Amino acid sequence: MPNLQHRKCGRTKVARRNTLLPPGAKIDSVSELAGKKLAVAKGFDPGLLKSFTEFYGLRTADLMEMSRTEFGPALKAKRAAAAIAAGPLGLGPIPDAFASIRKSFKAKPSYLDIAEADAIVARWPSYSSVEIKQGTFGGTPTEPEETIHTFAVRILLVSRATLPDRVAGELTRLLMTTKAKLVIALPAAVHMEAPDTERSSLLPVHPGTVAYLDGEQESLLDQTVNYYWLAVMVVAIFAPLVGWIASRSRRRRNNEARAKLCRVVELATLAKSGTADELVMADAELERITEWLLERLAADEIEPDHFQLIERIIAQLRATIEKRLGDPTTVRAPSKSRLK
Repeated sequence: MPNLQHRKCGRTKVARRNTLLPPGAKIDSVSELAGKKLAVAKGFDPGLLKSFTEFYGLRTADLMEMSRTEFGPALKAKRAAAAIAAGPLGLGPIPDAFASIRKSFKAKPSYLDIAEADAIVARWPSYSSVEIKQGTFGGTPTEPEETIHTFAVRILLVSRATLPDRVAGELTRLLMTTKAKLVIALPAAVHMEAPDTERSSLLPVHPGTVAYLDGEQESLLDQTVNYYWLAVMVVAIFAPLVGWIASRSRRRRNNEARAKLCRVVELATLAKSGTADELVMADAELERITEWLLERLAADEIEPDHFQLIERIIAQLRATIEKRLGDPTTVRAPSKSRLK
């Protein structure tokens, strides 16, 4: 079963949510917008909009979807009390909405501060509380005139918990060091930033990423040395065990071979004085011993010269038994068996 635990390697804040008011509006908090018509930019993230309206108790029936260029005329005609837009800082939805309102009113719009941003993040941890710094959108005078609070959507780069620390750290390094180049192909990468390494975060940060961000990432040489010493420790622990097992196995085979050899000696005595029936049984046992020797030789558990020596002895014994069985004087009557 795959490990489904995930850990963060990086994050990008791609959508700040802003509420724009007509110039001179007397609204100080989002709660005062309850029951009023609100202009919402087309393509607004549904999840973000749902969280915003649920938190402040705004009715979806009061939301009017329109393009950002229509914000100014809608506010001018008082068809909407405020406009809601979301997007990255810089060129995009928020500056476009700002320009539309300024064009209609010939004055700059007001930004509504989201003082409850931290509370929203506490309820929906997928968001983050952020600040739009004074002068972020430029202009003369610069806009906004003062820092405002809001919340942003986070896109997290996550990995499986089984991703090696070295790989996670290297991936983080590449993302951080090539950020300027990534912006060319992916403008949203300008908002990419290192993850929060606090243990209290919703998703734990990968140890490899933490090591890189804290300047504690091991070099390839250090990791190689660690693996080397680990291998030495493993060999030091298991080598004696393997040797002991091999020794026990050799001792068991030697004991078995010794028992077979002793049995051949007993059969040699029997070949000279046994009855006909005993000789037949001895010959069959010698044949089984020969087969056993062949199996040991094939398994490389007996030396070839040892095999040849014992095989010659067995061959001579079987020849003796065959000669005695052909002798009419060999006793046919059964005697007390000496076969084991």
